Amino acid sequence: PLFHKGNSWYALNLAKDSIKRSNQAILMEGYLDVIQAHQAGFTQAVAALGTGLTKEQVGVLGRFTAEVILAYDADTAGQNATIRGMDILQQAGLRVKILNLPPGEDPDSFIKQKGATIFKESLEQALLLTDYKIKLVLETYNLKTPEAKDEAILAVFPQIATVESSITREAYIRQLAREVGVSEAAILSEFQAWVRKHRKKSPFLDNRP
Repeated sequence: PLFHKGNSWYALNLAKDSIKRSNQAILMEGYLDVIQAHQAGFTQAVAALGTGLTKEQVGVLGRFTAEVILAYDADTAGQNATIRGMDILQQAGLRVKILNLPPGEDPDSFIKQKGATIFKESLEQALLLTDYKIKLVLETYNLKTPEAKDEAILAVFPQIATVESSITREAYIRQLAREVGVSEAAILSEFQAWVRKHRKKSPFLDNRP
């Protein structure tokens, strides 16, 4: 009755004031990561108790901040945890960013090897959620063939379609054109066709141009 892992955060009692001041929480995978972060001055770091992020934990965190940076390990398990957690956080209305650590690193080892200054710079360069999802999609394709480019572009469209601002969507289309090597006009035409095709399946797309 008194304690449920799925409702609680490791070190939130120590981090909550710092989270409020900065309006930002750093979510880490391991308790040692959090300890190392606090020792290095990143006192807004916390870790979820239990095996996975829950809606209840996100609800608690949302009382203190509007933005979170996911700083999970760069191994496969950490990437999977990132993917699971980011949608829960976004659905709760939080602004989500993703820390892009080098392969094989976690916050504990990264801070020990690179130091607090480099870790701070990495946090400042954390990717917005849509950017991170697009990056993951494009990394799964060999963009050297026209067929692969076509498949990659279509795979990215669901992420771009979730963006409400037409200005931001245009920026993502421009970015996608540069990375894939296809003209903006061609991608925009395909995106508009994709939206028309999928509008009936998703109420979110009803007013999408």
